[in-house]
Amino acid sequence: MFKHNPAGTLLCIHSVVIDHRFRRRGLATAMLRQYLEHIRTNQPAVRQVRLLCKPHTKELYERCGFTSLGPSSVVHGADTWFELVLQLDR
Repeated sequence: MFKHNPAGTLLCIHSVVIDHRFRRRGLATAMLRQYLEHIRTNQPAVRQVRLLCKPHTKELYERCGFTSLGPSSVVHGADTWFELVLQLDR
C-alpha cells in the first residue's frame, strides 16, 4: 500500500469506521456492502479487495464476503492483525 495505481486490479481498504455511538446497528455492514457494490459496478479492473483487521472486527468482514488468510505479518500495537481477501466476480 505504498503506491496508488489507478489501473490496478487490487484494492486495499484502510479503515471502516463508525462512531461508537452508532455501532452495533448494521451501519458498517451496510456501508461496506454498498461500497463493494460501487466498486463492482464502477471499477471493472478491480479483481480483489484486501484489508487488515483486528480480531474483534473479523466477523464483520466475513459477513460481507471476505475470507481470512490468517494472521498478518504486520505488527502495530499489541493486537494481532488478520489479513482478509474478497475476490470480485467478473
